Amino acid sequence: MAKKIYCTDKFSFYTTEKCGIETCKKIVKDIIEPNINDSVYGNLIVLRDVYGRLISFYENKILNENELKFKYYNRFFKDPFYCENKFLEFENITFEEFIEIINKIDKNLIEEHLAPQSYCVMYKKFDHVIMLDENFSYNFEKLLKKFGIENFVDIHENKTANAIGENLNILIEKYYTKKLIEIVNEKYKMDFKKFKQLRKI
Repeated sequence: MAKKIYCTDKFSFYTTEKCGIETCKKIVKDIIEPNINDSVYGNLIVLRDVYGRLISFYENKILNENELKFKYYNRFFKDPFYCENKFLEFENITFEEFIEIINKIDKNLIEEHLAPQSYCVMYKKFDHVIMLDENFSYNFEKLLKKFGIENFVDIHENKTANAIGENLNILIEKYYTKKLIEIVNEKYKMDFKKFKQLRKI
């Protein structure tokens, strides 16, 4: 689900959960806001590879024993009322089981970390699209210079972006079967339709 994290009369900046949202907020606070000018225009969104975004959630929220709040099925829902079993533990679920669970949840009810990136912005035009990948810092700095913002400290590398970006094909091969890819392609079909920058396997 895309969120607007900053806007002026001419410029709006959107991103989603599991798409470096904290990094983006820091860029706004430290770089964009202090240097805003008439050249900063249009709608900007930061996106993440669909398959990599799900792997990131699974590894960081499910396998990570410190993320206890995501150890229960109801946490996948915006409203636990819609969960058939509010206390169904899934601490040891496989990636296949994880994908099958989210596939059953309506897009209007699914937790924002798992919601389609196009949700809420399907009909909005974006002038600038940047991928959260290993080239994130380079591409963002290139856009800032296009905006006439030159004097800034290099953007801090997003560790998650680098880790996922550089090894994404390996991770996809590790986690995904043909069946799971088909499920994800159908579940997030509106993301692929809206954003041509998102690759579809």
